[in-house]
Amino acid sequence: MVNVLEGLSSVLVLAMTYISENHVSRLKVILCSTAAYIIGMVMLCISAFHPIPGDKTGMYFVPAVLLISVGKSGGVPILEGFLVDQLTAHERRLGEDEGRVNARETVWSLWWITASLVCALSTPWIFGSNPDWLVVFICSISVMVIGYLLFLCCIPLYHRSVDDAAATTDLEIACSNPKEHTINNGLSPAVCAGRSLVEQWKPLSVMIPMWTTFLVFGLVLSTGDTFFTEQGNNMDPTVSIYVLIMIRKIIRFASSFFTTLLLKCIPKRLKTQRIIVGIWTAMVLSIFCCSVAWRVEIRRLRAITEYGFCAIEVDYDIIPMSIMRLAPQFCLLALMEGIGRKGLDLFFEAQVSDVPMGKYGSALNEAVIGFGSFLNAVLVYGLKSWFGDTLNCSSRLDNYYQMLMIMSFVNLCYYWFVSSFYWNKKKTKDDVDEEEEIVVLLVV
Repeated sequence: MVNVLEGLSSVLVLAMTYISENHVSRLKVILCSTAAYIIGMVMLCISAFHPIPGDKTGMYFVPAVLLISVGKSGGVPILEGFLVDQLTAHERRLGEDEGRVNARETVWSLWWITASLVCALSTPWIFGSNPDWLVVFICSISVMVIGYLLFLCCIPLYHRSVDDAAATTDLEIACSNPKEHTINNGLSPAVCAGRSLVEQWKPLSVMIPMWTTFLVFGLVLSTGDTFFTEQGNNMDPTVSIYVLIMIRKIIRFASSFFTTLLLKCIPKRLKTQRIIVGIWTAMVLSIFCCSVAWRVEIRRLRAITEYGFCAIEVDYDIIPMSIMRLAPQFCLLALMEGIGRKGLDLFFEAQVSDVPMGKYGSALNEAVIGFGSFLNAVLVYGLKSWFGDTLNCSSRLDNYYQMLMIMSFVNLCYYWFVSSFYWNKKKTKDDVDEEEEIVVLLVV
């Protein structure tokens, strides 16, 4: 269910982005999706603490997952862009230059990262390592409702020019004058609309081979979001599992930020090659991540067997193995996620220069990686003989990690094959013009 939730959230980001860009303003999407998230959390709380007798599947559970997925996809991804637009509109009204606006947006991104880290760090301190989940639910819902009301109160302060109406699509522009279009080209309005739609999405075809290499990448990420934390259950709590999650967030944000800084300053004619190398690094890290997780799981299962953890007459609450053994795989997962995600976004910017499609880059990449969550769910269901009621007994998670390691290696070879087409791609007119400008500067 976690995989389904994460997969739906990632795929729906694309739908929410399309709606906010073409049909409904970003502000309305944020308000509706946040309301859906709050309702979903309430339903999840009811299903957890007031189950219906005889209801095995949970009448509230499936709708709650759908509502939370809608809330996640239309909340943070759209909110971040909305606030950046507000800042940009404010600065441009003051007549400041583009460089200053970009600098402010960079500062805003750092603030966003800092806020996320503070929230993650405060969670274990507020609720403890073994929280009362009813209290967690009530506090979370209360904070979200208060934030939602504050957001509503601030609506009059927002720049209305940004969110009064959605932008006109290229399809509407192309067919805004059907009569003239029919006279000039002999095309009916319907044919015009279809051809415009095809032309609009045609620039994305160059990304399809690269996207296929990120399916296994998303599979490894979804495994880290589910089984990595489950491994920590019953292990010796040298530190809280929240500390490892916090470390992962810090490394992920830091690697993403520094990847952006390193690749943004590279000349355009060399940018694609450097981005390919960066993504290759993330693919290699995925192999090491699965390998380390595999070896740690073998050691954990051995400790369970040696100390009789699964014996009926023995009742151990703690596996004699420090939870810090999981730290390397969390760190490797964070590095591959930060470098890989940011590398894919930058690769999209370098390959797809079409402005209307550029705004969908992050959403499309998120959807492709999100398919890995569905793939993870399918594999776990297909290999259900490896998984028991718990990971401690009658489960072979080590076999699953070993399979992921092999799949990651095969995917790396496939990525090397696919990336060769982009590496040896012929120079574009922009590349030639840039090289000529560099030669002129050197001569001068």
